[in-house]
Amino acid sequence: MVFFQIHVKGGICEEYVPFVYNKKNIMITGDRKNITIITGTRSVDVKGEHFIAINMIIYNFAGAAKGQA
Repeated sequence: MVFFQIHVKGGICEEYVPFVYNKKNIMITGDRKNITIITGTRSVDVKGEHFIAINMIIYNFAGAAKGQA
């Protein structure tokens, strides 16, 4: 299986990261686990098959009222 890879440099990203609907085989990688952090109330939205996140932390502060996974 071949993945489309997206690399995120180290740091804190406080933005919404949407992935287009029905995209398949997406891999998002960071520099290191405690260095690359994506955070927010709806930080990552994935609607597709075969998504992998490696070497990063993803925080979602939306809470149960906003449909947090």
